[in-house]
Amino acid sequence: MRVITMAQQYVQGPGALCALSKYMKALGVGSQPLVIADSVALETVGDSLKQGLGDLKPRRLESFRGEMSREALSHYTKEVARETGADVVVGVGGGRVLDLARAVGYQTKRPYVMVPTCVSTNAATSSVSCINDASGLIEEVLHLRTPDLVVVDSQIIAEAPARLLLAGMGDSLSTKIEVESCSGSRATTEAGGVPTLTGELCARWAYETILSDGESAKLAVETKLVVPALENVIEAINVLSGVGWMSGGCALVHAIENGLKSLPDTHAFFHGEKVAWAILADLIFEERSAESLQRLMEFYYRVGLPLTAANLGIADSTREKPYSAALSACTQKTCKGLLACMPMEIHPRELADALSMADVLGQKFVKDHAT
Repeated sequence: MRVITMAQQYVQGPGALCALSKYMKALGVGSQPLVIADSVALETVGDSLKQGLGDLKPRRLESFRGEMSREALSHYTKEVARETGADVVVGVGGGRVLDLARAVGYQTKRPYVMVPTCVSTNAATSSVSCINDASGLIEEVLHLRTPDLVVVDSQIIAEAPARLLLAGMGDSLSTKIEVESCSGSRATTEAGGVPTLTGELCARWAYETILSDGESAKLAVETKLVVPALENVIEAINVLSGVGWMSGGCALVHAIENGLKSLPDTHAFFHGEKVAWAILADLIFEERSAESLQRLMEFYYRVGLPLTAANLGIADSTREKPYSAALSACTQKTCKGLLACMPMEIHPRELADALSMADVLGQKFVKDHAT
């Protein structure tokens, strides 16, 4: 069975946050929101958020800081959402707070609205939320439903650090690679069916859009400008990649990222940065074409995505740390479903060698292009 899932409505453009109530009213998702916003977002977009809520009657505005943990979810679900009488949950900020708002809305049977203030992942339109431990490692993945409404203010994205946009590009480039792997194994997707043509085409379109417009989009963010290239990349990350992975599949690249996350060296780096480097290891492991690997490495070099283990803070990448990451990727409970989507068996030693080779090739590429 083919199943395609996506957000009910997606809105993107400069000033979109200031019209939030307009879009919420049009969909009839609620008029008395519980707003959960991360503390940084409140500092930067608080005035726009207040304007956007308009004549809606927020029951409470909560500032959130920290991990999306079981304790946080329990607090907001039991002690906040139900007691306030809110009829809709609005999440404002980055990935953790959006994961929290989505889970609170789902568990309290309320509509939920996502307002991402950065695009460091493709999670804004997603149907899943990740519960993390204190160190940021994923403990559990909650399979929920897609948001009722996603509102993306591209001016806010343009004013966020360029590194966040780059991380979103890295995360979203993986979708094409993983959808192709899942198609080969006929894996069950997040949407609950076999990989779809829609998922494959969206993933491919996201990939090509990022490679063609990504460099210009980065320059736009560095100068805080909203230009078509940036709008294209934002849409590619949020919509094309989002629909692509949910209706096409997620596999080895994200398992490798989970493995890399187990190394303390990498904790200062974003999910999408680790995903970007994991793509290179995946291409080597799956024996994809040398041309596809070269094309990605050239793009990474131009925009500043990780090419080597050192770019992720991994000081010693000879044998021990790649094997540790590979072993973690192959044994973590949350990775089993990802590995099951692959058309071949995954062994830690072979995966470790692919990680080491990615580093060797990355170092060579940097050296060859340094002069």
